[in-house]
Amino acid sequence: MTGCAASNPTRCVSSDQVELVRRRYRDVRKVGVALVVASIWLSAPPASASSVPGAPSCPMFPADNIWHADVSGLPVHPKSSQYVSSIGSNAQAKADFGAGLWNGGPIGIPYNVVGAGQPTTTVTFGYDEDSDHVPYPIPANPSIEGGANSNGDRHVLIVDNSSCTLYELYAAYPNGNGTWHAGSGAVWNLNSNALRTDGYTSGDAAGLPILPGLVRYDEVASGRIDHAIRVTVPASDRSHLWPARHDAGSANSNLPPMGLRLRLKAQFDVSPYPHDDQVILQAMKTYGVIVADNGSPWYMTGVPDERWNNDVLQQLRNVRGSDFEAVDESGLMTNSSSGAALASAAPPPSAPLPVGDGPAATSASPGTEDVFARGFDDALWTRHRTGSGWGPWTSLGGIITTAPAASGNNIYARGGDNALWTRTLSTGWTSLGGIITSAPAATGSDLYARGADNALWTRTLSTGWSSLGGIITTAPAASGSDVYARGGDNALWTRTLSTGWSSLGGIITSPPAATGIDLFARGTDNALWTRTVSTGWSSLGGQIK
Repeated sequence: MTGCAASNPTRCVSSDQVELVRRRYRDVRKVGVALVVASIWLSAPPASASSVPGAPSCPMFPADNIWHADVSGLPVHPKSSQYVSSIGSNAQAKADFGAGLWNGGPIGIPYNVVGAGQPTTTVTFGYDEDSDHVPYPIPANPSIEGGANSNGDRHVLIVDNSSCTLYELYAAYPNGNGTWHAGSGAVWNLNSNALRTDGYTSGDAAGLPILPGLVRYDEVASGRIDHAIRVTVPASDRSHLWPARHDAGSANSNLPPMGLRLRLKAQFDVSPYPHDDQVILQAMKTYGVIVADNGSPWYMTGVPDERWNNDVLQQLRNVRGSDFEAVDESGLMTNSSSGAALASAAPPPSAPLPVGDGPAATSASPGTEDVFARGFDDALWTRHRTGSGWGPWTSLGGIITTAPAASGNNIYARGGDNALWTRTLSTGWTSLGGIITSAPAATGSDLYARGADNALWTRTLSTGWSSLGGIITTAPAASGSDVYARGGDNALWTRTLSTGWSSLGGIITSPPAATGIDLFARGTDNALWTRTVSTGWSSLGGQIK
């Protein structure tokens, strides 16, 4: 292996692996491309999933797509030990993405978002029969994997937010006359579960889309990744498993096939890791990783973003190949030509229903208290306390995607459409609109949440949304007239509705909590730290997740 220094965040391969990549497009079954592209748009979109940043009306494929399937309860694949050993039992996992530049290019695979007015161009292909021959809406200076001057995989990913169409190119180069040449090109409708024709490649060796498997900062900061993660392996068998469509490698049944799903073992302890790493690790437990290309072992792919903390991501190298196990996801297949997956076989939660996020509490009258939390079915659940004790858990229904907030008689949470929703104990759910990317905060009649632009936004029940600016990287907390959140520098920042932002310093690794004049957050040592607006930080010790 050459050029594989630990400080090198790019994918490194041996000469044998380079040859595997060169061979990955050969000897595939050829079927008419025009029929494939046309068929993508024929099926009606299923239920919505988390949206594409920059394209709020577009899901990252439907909610029942295999990328979103919970594989935590699936059986271990009978060849798990052979596959893990061949990838590298002692090899370190690596986040192949981050902040800054490497060799002049971004670290990771970026993507571009364009609108209906984006002019299209012609693209010619080296692997012509596998590629989708449609006009490609490539912007004038697109973000390219490795940068404009790179000579690596040079993936170009584009989402048209007006049609929810995903375009992906491999080895894409401009010709200098407005047209482009690429190794291959593939097109997907983000509202559809349709797969490519079996035997066709894409921008990846497995014939799968790249974008849904990328780790993004916005989802990590929100506390939840809802999809499998794209991963590379040094060598693969010349076979593929659903939902993959294409092979790469040489005939060796002890090597992993393209499309193999693996997961981080349930007993792996994520608690010593910082928040961002914990979110990634939990996703690998719940949704797993999908073998999508040849490259370095256990390299997880993500989107470059200046908000990543590379030192935090580097800690994922403590994860070893032996911490993973391959799973058999064949039981989730509904149709070999569709990426739609059956419901997960994960074991049901025991009663009373466990909760998946931090709770919220409110007291409507002296001597009573109501506590609220999101259940494992993503509904809002509540318990009521009176002088005689606590009542049973009761579902208030809905589909919520964040921890709730409560103030007075009202409860708030983000819904499946990424808007803010509210209800009371006696009334049903009502949408307050907006697109929010964090759990809400509520104090009195004022509501706060992070917007799609990472600024702090506010509204009341009777007024619309307005921006309070800033760049925040956690959910906000509110107390009285003050609101708090972590900034892009990982320090705690505060403001009111009428005053601007000011820093309270520190380096925090969790959303803050606020009560009265006291503020709390997790520090880089995983201990609980506290301060007030007028006093400095002091440690309360402990080790918190």
